[in-house]
Amino acid sequence: MKSNLKNTNTEFEAKKKKYRTQYRRQNQEKTLNNAFKGITWLFLISTIFIVIVSIIGIVVKGIEPVVSNQYSDIIDFGYLLFGGSYQVHADMVAIGYMFINTLWTSLLALLIATPFSVATALVITRMSTKLISNIMMFCVVSLSAVPSVIFGLFGSYAINGAVSSIFPFVQGGTNLSVILTLAMMITPTITLVSVNSINSVDRSIEDASLALGATKTQTNIKVTLKSAASGIFAGMILGIGRALGEATAVSLVADPINNGPTLAFLAPTQTLTITMLQGFTEVDPGSMEYSLRFTMALVLLIAIILVISSMNVLKKSSFDKSYRAKKIDYKLKSKEIIYTKVCTSGLESLSFFENFKFNRYYRDDKRTKAISNFNTSSIEGGLSFSNLDAIVDSSGAIEDTSKNKVIKADKRNSEYKIVSDQEIINDSKRKSKIIDIGFYTFASVSIAILIGIVSFLLYLGSSSLSWDFLTNGYNDEQLNLYVEDKNTSDSFDSPNLNSNQVWISGWGFGLSYETSDYGEEYISIFGIDENSPLAESRTLNESITSPVNTSNLGDSKDLTSYHDLRLTYVFDNMGNLPDVKDASYSWDSSYSWNAVENKTGLSEWLNSQSSLSLSTNEYKRGIAGSLSNTLLLIGLTMLIAIPFGFGTAFFITEFIRSKKLKDSIKSLLSTFSGIPTLIIGLIGATIFIPMLPPEGYMWAAALTMVLIIMPTIVSSVVDAIEKSSSSTKNGSLALGATKTRAFFTVTLPEVFPALVSTTIMSIGRIIGETAALIMVIGMIPGDAASLSGGATLSTHIYYLIKGTETADYAAAAGISIVIILLIGMLFFISDSIESKKWIKSIFFAITFSLFITSILVNAQWLFWLTFSSVIIYFLYELTNIYLIKKHDLKLNDLIKLKLIKGANNAEK
Repeated sequence: MKSNLKNTNTEFEAKKKKYRTQYRRQNQEKTLNNAFKGITWLFLISTIFIVIVSIIGIVVKGIEPVVSNQYSDIIDFGYLLFGGSYQVHADMVAIGYMFINTLWTSLLALLIATPFSVATALVITRMSTKLISNIMMFCVVSLSAVPSVIFGLFGSYAINGAVSSIFPFVQGGTNLSVILTLAMMITPTITLVSVNSINSVDRSIEDASLALGATKTQTNIKVTLKSAASGIFAGMILGIGRALGEATAVSLVADPINNGPTLAFLAPTQTLTITMLQGFTEVDPGSMEYSLRFTMALVLLIAIILVISSMNVLKKSSFDKSYRAKKIDYKLKSKEIIYTKVCTSGLESLSFFENFKFNRYYRDDKRTKAISNFNTSSIEGGLSFSNLDAIVDSSGAIEDTSKNKVIKADKRNSEYKIVSDQEIINDSKRKSKIIDIGFYTFASVSIAILIGIVSFLLYLGSSSLSWDFLTNGYNDEQLNLYVEDKNTSDSFDSPNLNSNQVWISGWGFGLSYETSDYGEEYISIFGIDENSPLAESRTLNESITSPVNTSNLGDSKDLTSYHDLRLTYVFDNMGNLPDVKDASYSWDSSYSWNAVENKTGLSEWLNSQSSLSLSTNEYKRGIAGSLSNTLLLIGLTMLIAIPFGFGTAFFITEFIRSKKLKDSIKSLLSTFSGIPTLIIGLIGATIFIPMLPPEGYMWAAALTMVLIIMPTIVSSVVDAIEKSSSSTKNGSLALGATKTRAFFTVTLPEVFPALVSTTIMSIGRIIGETAALIMVIGMIPGDAASLSGGATLSTHIYYLIKGTETADYAAAAGISIVIILLIGMLFFISDSIESKKWIKSIFFAITFSLFITSILVNAQWLFWLTFSSVIIYFLYELTNIYLIKKHDLKLNDLIKLKLIKGANNAEK
């Protein structure tokens, strides 16, 4: 009895412990669920708050200059909207003409881009083999990933150059150049949307058309494109939105003018985006010119909303069947009301607009009745040439069943002739062939654009690409040096010299008299021997023109480690300039090589000196600083964007049940994503810069980039989660798991590839962004990464073209090649992860990291090792493609077969 009671107590205690453990675990799960819900809720609220504040800020700051009394004596509202000049210093402030110019160039770019885009999409989806389709799709996707600053570089150099060559009286930077550049930019966007739209067309409709005797070309035009018209129109809306908000490319291509509107193709132009971007970093934040940029931003935003809304209404009225049905229903009701009013009260009772509608309705009814009576009489009277004009169909042919022939109308001569069925078929084939050639011609433009841009970049940029270009910063380091007394008996062997070079045998270095690509003349020091006294130079702490105090020298400098060292001054130890006979003019008035025509005399003077004072300038033109800044910006941006973006998306999908609320949040984020990055940069410069010290401006740039990429991250993650399998998740919830547990154990592993892919593509967006970053951290290149700001790779390109006295297109093209390679590698990584090819994605991720590391640590051997591994990989992939096509097996399988065959032979 006691033992049974003891066993019962033991079982009770065990169950009690078990239930207590379960209760504790449930509490922990609830706590974790509530914590996750609370954190993601905070992310969502923060995101929505920032978006709403940004939009309100644009509106308030945009209206302020117009309604404020501060500028009431300068800004006239009527002239602001309808004036024709923008000259702040002359108190002439008009932006209406800029709005017209912006709209004009964007609409014309859309008109040019649309036929090319639609033709390309149709060829990719319906008119080409799989190989050609893949090649063309690769070209389109590649073009869509090219940053706008590279399009601007191409337009500034190639398109402006072509326009100037064709029209010698034009200097470039015209409306035509801007329109062509914008058309090139928006073509990939429209093409990709059109491809998706055409692919969604039901194939059975096309098969039915072909079965009824239509040619493939007729089916493509009258069935496929007509069915996909709504999606194509959506692509056009995206294209016009991008064109209206584009700033970087337009600013690089256009030649601004202070009055307008200028609608002529060969005239210079001034758009809203050009005025907002150019010179922004030099404008005083408290000035009227600074405030007017917000007014321009508001006008630009209103323009985008109006244009896109108008096109959406047009799309709805043209392609939405329910909308058209409602419109017809409304028309019938309106017609009934007006006719009833006329019958009861007469025509005099109608208002002006009602009378207008009545006349239109009556005219339409009269025409319909006449056509109906005519068709009836035609059918009753039989077929005759007298009524053939009215009943001939749109193709210009009608069948005469009594003769089993076809009567065809020649509309040009108003004559009719009888032709056979075969003639109609042949004519249809001939027309289809001509149309197909037109489609292929238009579609080849995408490939031609990509080849043109790549060829242009390689042609210009290959000369600037070097290891020094990749690993050096961008600055001019001035060195005032003193070279110690040398042994006068030393003599260094001269290398092979050209006519512009002299060798200073007593000092072991050469002087080269150079002229840069832009006409700059200078003297460079080259070939410094490792035993030269210049390897043990000392910095001067005093003026270089005074006698040298050897007891007050600074650090030692080894000039053999310097690159592109340029000589500006040379003195003896008493601070005297060289006494060179036959010099055309003295060194202190010019530093060009023409200053010393007697090169031999200078060489002899240098060899006669026992010590020298040198003023040199190391001319660094590398991108290491810009690359470091880009990586720093990526790190800071993703540190903020990933938790906020993912957290917002998680809360939307997991904890919001109301479909209306979900759609409202998505719509808000979608609207914000349509705001041009130039305007978001203006927001960042106004909100974040004043909040931070100068040493933290890079954080302001990161917060600005968060605003740019956040909507994309949220929408992509939400779509990925909503498309994931819900059955497994529901099963997990049915077994008692909380939403948080189900999310982390079921949903997250399934959508993880999409999350990583979204992150990688966001990094590509950061690398290519230009306009917003110029407005926040400027575009001045430096030596290394800095939290105080500076140029990134993309803004470095803009600086080389617009920020210097003479545009350095070669260096800009070199940076463009680097950007395209980086974005291309990111694309390969993203594509591999989405396809769940983990080995391939890990390989490219490691390769990408090693490439960056080799440049940052100046390890040339690591760079070439990584490059070789990439080449080997692509050779391996090409071999696999060949083997699959030839033998239907991969290289690994072939090696295994060879090994097995070898083993079998060994056994025999």
